[in-house]
Amino acid sequence: MGMRGLLLGSVARQVNAMAIHPAATVTTILHYSSLLPRDLTVDLERRRLIRHELLNRHNFLFRIIVSILACFW
Repeated sequence: MGMRGLLLGSVARQVNAMAIHPAATVTTILHYSSLLPRDLTVDLERRRLIRHELLNRHNFLFRIIVSILACFW
């Protein structure tokens, strides 16, 4: 039950972030996966489209998505 609770909490945080700030969430995923060009990354950070608080230690789903994208692209 403990692992299920952690994963459900992570899914809830990811869905919440996608519902409230979809562009910032997708941009943050691409940034941490190193799929954005460097000059674009600096510009997006200035506009606050990269949300560093999404990559906390309890957001397992976000980390899994970032890891998969970083490995396969």
